[in-house]
Amino acid sequence: MDSSPKTLYKCPSCGELNSQNTAADEFTCSACEQVFKLSGHYCPNCFEYSPENRVNCANCGELLSRTCAQCGRVNWSGRLGCRYCEQPLDLLSTVSKRHGPTATADRLQAQMQQAKTMRTIDEAASRGRMDELKAAEQVRKNQLWAQELRRRQRDRQLLIFAAAVVLLFVVAIIIFGLII
Repeated sequence: MDSSPKTLYKCPSCGELNSQNTAADEFTCSACEQVFKLSGHYCPNCFEYSPENRVNCANCGELLSRTCAQCGRVNWSGRLGCRYCEQPLDLLSTVSKRHGPTATADRLQAQMQQAKTMRTIDEAASRGRMDELKAAEQVRKNQLWAQELRRRQRDRQLLIFAAAVVLLFVVAIIIFGLII
C-alpha cells in the first residue's frame, strides 16, 4: 500500500478528478488513461488545468507556485514537500522557519553583522575622505607658502631696485654739485 501523500488533479481531457501521489511529476487519468506532466499548471483549490505557466489560477485566483524556504526553488503549490530538497512546503512550517525563535535570532544576528560591516565600510570610507581632505589642505598650504616666498623675493628685488635708484640719484646730485 502506498502511504505517500496524495492530492486531486482534474484531467484536462475528460474533467475526471484523480487522486495522485504528490511527489510524482506526472499523473495518469483513471478515466481516459491520458498522461499529464505536473508542471505547476494545476490549481490545488479548484483542480483546474492551465495550459500556460501562470502565477495564479485563471479560474479561482489561487496561487499556483510556492518557493521553498530551505532551498529557495519554486515548486507547484499543491506539493506538500519540495521536489528538490524534500523540505515540507506547508504554511505552518514555512512561517515557523521564517519567524520562529531561531530564525528571528539568526535574522537579528545577520542584521547586526550587516550593520557592523556597513559601519566598518563607512568608517574606512570616512578615513579615506579625511585623508584626501588632509592631502588637499597640505597642497593648498604648500601653494600659499610658495606664493609667499615669491612675494618676499619680489619685495626684496623692489627694495634693492629702489635703493639702487636712490643711490644713483644721490651720486648724480653729488656729481652735479661738483660740476656747478
